[in-house]
Amino acid sequence: MRRLVLMLSVAGLAAAFALPAVAADPPKDAPKDTEAAAKTREILSTFKLTVDYKNEILRDVLDELAGKVKAKKLGPIKFTNAKGVSLNARFTYKADDKPLEEVLAGILGPIDRGFIVISNAKNKEDGQIQITGGKERGYPLPEKK
Repeated sequence: MRRLVLMLSVAGLAAAFALPAVAADPPKDAPKDTEAAAKTREILSTFKLTVDYKNEILRDVLDELAGKVKAKKLGPIKFTNAKGVSLNARFTYKADDKPLEEVLAGILGPIDRGFIVISNAKNKEDGQIQITGGKERGYPLPEKK
C-alpha cells in the first residue's frame, strides 16, 4: 500500500511540473491590444476543448483548431508562422476540457515552438496567432540586453 501511495505521489509531482506554461501576462511596457488582438486573447482564454492527437502534423492541427473556433461562431481565428518556422513538426498531445491557450502551449512546448498574438493595427495579420521558434506564450519575450 505504501508503495502505491508513494508511486501516486511521485506521479502527481511529475505531472505538476510537466504542465505547460500558458499565455504570459503582458509586459509592463506593452501597448494596449488592438480590438482584433483582444478578441483573439479572449478566445484563447475562454474556448475550451478536448483533443487527442497522436503523431499529428502541426499545420493540420492548427487548421483544425481554427475550424473548431469558427464552428462555435466565436469569430475567425488565424494562425501564421514566423519566418523560418516550419509547421511540419509532428507531435502527440492529449487534453480534456482545457482552454485553447493551454492546448497550444502543450502542443508547441515539446516541439520547441511558441506563439504570440499579433497586436498592430497597421499589420495585415493583426489579431492572428503567430507560431514562433521560441518559448513565447501569447506575448513576445522581452529582448535581452
